[in-house]
Amino acid sequence: WYTACGQTPPDPNAAATTAAAEAAAAVVDALSPSPTGSGALRMQQHHMHHHLVKGGSCTAHGSGDSTQESSQAAAAEANSSEKQPQQQQTQQQQQSSQQQQHQQQQYADSGRQGRSMLYPGVVSERQYPDINVRELTLVNGLRMAIKQTDFLADEVLVTAVAIGGLSEVPRDVFYTASMSGVVANQLGPFGHKPEVLGEILAGRRVGLGPSEGAYSRTVKGSASPTDLKSVMQLLHLLFTTEPKLEPGEMDSVMVQVRQGVEAQLRNPLHAYHTRIRQINYEGCYFFDPITLEELDKVDLEAA
Repeated sequence: WYTACGQTPPDPNAAATTAAAEAAAAVVDALSPSPTGSGALRMQQHHMHHHLVKGGSCTAHGSGDSTQESSQAAAAEANSSEKQPQQQQTQQQQQSSQQQQHQQQQYADSGRQGRSMLYPGVVSERQYPDINVRELTLVNGLRMAIKQTDFLADEVLVTAVAIGGLSEVPRDVFYTASMSGVVANQLGPFGHKPEVLGEILAGRRVGLGPSEGAYSRTVKGSASPTDLKSVMQLLHLLFTTEPKLEPGEMDSVMVQVRQGVEAQLRNPLHAYHTRIRQINYEGCYFFDPITLEELDKVDLEAA
């Protein structure tokens, strides 16, 4: 179009290139010989009028072979530059659609065949066919082992273990750390007091509780398949809740703990068992029972 009019083509990176290419293709078609005769002439007049309205000026140089060839070359180049991005976009859309369909088919096939693909949040998967266990590794590093059994048809057992327990705690805070379970049971490890949580879970078969040991921290529980979502919510609350200790809130609990220690000291077997542990474990404080003196040093806020 610009060649036919004797003008310089615009920058190909300009935003108006696409519109100009469309106009060029239409004008070249109008200038080309056509058996329709008057129809081609009307198209030529329409596009030339469109160019004049736009503010351009065009002087007809005739319809010789050189003009037609240059016009057709310019139109072919414009059409090619216009079609390439569109073709690339269409191919990308088709590839994306095929990919989605393939993933959906894989997901459906995996459900029918008892296999699994990587879900959101899962970075790897490993199968243990000998024991019928599937292990998933989550993005936060947690490894989850799933095993289906036929012991009970309406029960799901959950056990979570983290390496590291009271054996890694320094001696000066050992008894404070060992009281963490007592404090958690009183305050509620899931963000609610035990009595309030009992009302929230009324009518649901859900049981879950944390504990600490010498070499690990553990969460164990069970639920019916229909209440498994509640177990997952409790696990989330366990990791995201920060318990707050109100003044005097643990006084009654500490009184009960003190009474239990005093009752042990009055038991004749207590001295015998304490001596056996001292001999077997060479006086390691980890196996010594808590005394009243150590109980007075417990920091409940830190626990």
